[in-house]
Amino acid sequence: MTDRKDDFWDIAALLPKKTKRTENTAYGEITIPEIKDTQSTPPFGDAEREARVLHAPPMDDADLERDYSPEDNPFLTRVRVVRRKSHMRLFHGFKSDGAAWQSLRGTPCPYAPFFSFVPQYEQLNAAQKAYYLYFREEANSGNYLDAGQSYVLLYIYEILNLPEFIPPKIGIIRLAKIWAAYRKSMPVLDKNLIPWLADYGLLHGVGCPKNILSPFLTEILARSNLKEFYLGFDEDENGTALDSLLLLTSQYRYENGRYAQGEHKALFDTHIRQAASAVLRYVFLDGDKLHYQTVTKRFDAFVGALWAGASRYELEVTYYSVSGTDDLKILMTAVVKYAENKLRAHLSIKSRLSVSCLPDYARILVDAYFDRALPPKTAKSTEIRPEYEAMYEPLSTGVSSDEAMAIEQSSWENTWRLIPEEEREEIFSGTPSPEEADASKEVSETTLDRKEKAFLAFLLDGNQEEARRFARDNSCSYIALGEAINEFFADMIGDIVLELLGDDYTVIPDYEDEIRAAITA
Repeated sequence: MTDRKDDFWDIAALLPKKTKRTENTAYGEITIPEIKDTQSTPPFGDAEREARVLHAPPMDDADLERDYSPEDNPFLTRVRVVRRKSHMRLFHGFKSDGAAWQSLRGTPCPYAPFFSFVPQYEQLNAAQKAYYLYFREEANSGNYLDAGQSYVLLYIYEILNLPEFIPPKIGIIRLAKIWAAYRKSMPVLDKNLIPWLADYGLLHGVGCPKNILSPFLTEILARSNLKEFYLGFDEDENGTALDSLLLLTSQYRYENGRYAQGEHKALFDTHIRQAASAVLRYVFLDGDKLHYQTVTKRFDAFVGALWAGASRYELEVTYYSVSGTDDLKILMTAVVKYAENKLRAHLSIKSRLSVSCLPDYARILVDAYFDRALPPKTAKSTEIRPEYEAMYEPLSTGVSSDEAMAIEQSSWENTWRLIPEEEREEIFSGTPSPEEADASKEVSETTLDRKEKAFLAFLLDGNQEEARRFARDNSCSYIALGEAINEFFADMIGDIVLELLGDDYTVIPDYEDEIRAAITA
């Protein structure tokens, strides 16, 4: 019996042969290579494949529709808007339908379920049309009904595509409000509106409504590719824009410190933020104080959104990168520390943070703010007392409280020496002898304990993982250990030696010698 090939499973032989082909496009010819079989290696790597994607041609002033500098945002220096003719209009009827629907008004009616990946007017039946008009009427008035995602997206597409009927200054407010109202139940809104709202504002030259977005502005900044659009100095109701700006610039988190807690929290939040704001305003509005990291980005507007226009838009934005400017980070870290030192002085806290690289103009601005907000405490004026009050004063013994404590200590020492040794245990049960008490007090005040020394040794070596593991293995709090060490050094040298940057303690380089001496003591 002879061997024979089983051709039944040779699928490749049954498929038509692939041939080379050439596609003509508006940007030239691209030859697509032949792929011999399904198991062959793709002809391009990821980088090469991305490089072959067709991009818009270089920006030409002939296509320029708008070129301006935003007045309400000091971070954005220039915005250019270019119109590109679209060769394909998938939703050409949306604008005409939307224009016709603008005159229609909604009235209360039952909810009608509606689902579409790309919702459009023409997809709505009579009941859905009635409910959308009712939903839109209420949303425009700030009342947000129960609605499915498709109704919300249709409302958003209407704002994006019909600026002739919905003025952009009103449209951006409506976008922000619908986003805030439904984002918890519709997570897709964060993904879509983070870029779309910025595109809409840049395209039409309207500012970001931070007062509406403030409850989730920090989440926006964590995901946005153009954070600077969402930042600014117009203080919103909760101060969230300023908080977010400090989060991006200052590497020292004052709110994690021991003194910014409890009864002093409001004092720290108010004055550190306002002092930092004074410096930020001066830096960005006065200019030429830092070497800004300037970035220019080009991108298509409304990627992924329903777009019914005859032209697409491309945006070119030049801006100062907040998170990318190292000089700004160094400056604001120093400003926040210096402002905290001013508060500590106001609260009569003797320990101070180490501040470096603080320019004179920033120091003057912070000092001027605190002179206005928290003027120095003045001595109480001496009042003339009536003569008769002197008759009721207690007689002075001439002994101060320190002298009284010394007398008491001497009395106990004499008692220890005079009583028989067998009676000492009964009288001084659980109490160390005067010599032991003095020795214990001296040691505790001048040395660190074993755990604190080991913890500091790990931090000196830059080994954060071992420091955390040591604290955990010894049933200690990582934060509490650092605070205890700082308190010890504050009493000994008048300053702390550890800084909490993010979630990790780092050793202040200026005090490495003092730390090593304390570890070996």
